[in-house]
Amino acid sequence: RANILDDEMCRLLKNLNVTSIAFGLESGSEKILKYLKKGNVKVEQGKKAVALCKKYGLKVAGLFIMGSPGETEKDLQKTLDFVKDPNLSTVQVYQATPLPGTELWARAIKDNIIEKDFYEFPNRGQVLELNDNAILTKKVSKENFIKWHKIFKDEMEKKNYVQDRLKFKIG
Repeated sequence: RANILDDEMCRLLKNLNVTSIAFGLESGSEKILKYLKKGNVKVEQGKKAVALCKKYGLKVAGLFIMGSPGETEKDLQKTLDFVKDPNLSTVQVYQATPLPGTELWARAIKDNIIEKDFYEFPNRGQVLELNDNAILTKKVSKENFIKWHKIFKDEMEKKNYVQDRLKFKIG
């Protein structure tokens, strides 16, 4: 957790030969992070944790979510700025997905974004690709959301997981 990481913990991780760490940073927008993490973590704490890991030579994967209810293009830009942080070795950006039994599911049903039989149809519950049948924010048009999704996908390609993992030596 980014909000509890400190120097001592990084030293311990380094001494244990840990080489990389992943954080569910979720968003670069304080408003959206407050919604997703219930106010338990701040954007600045995530940024400090990423920089601290970099200081100790740890590779950092940042995991983000786009399309949360109420998210605006300004919020998406703040997340994009965080995604571009040079201290992040790699990033993954996922579309907010309403899974049955979750708060997002209940809200998506209530807001008539999805129907209760949403997952009974093929490809409706995809997580890694854009699902334009389940855009949870009403603050960004469908067309612009698709554009933002491509922008984030391009950033993920720039910090590609596979390329990073292939740079090791055996023996």
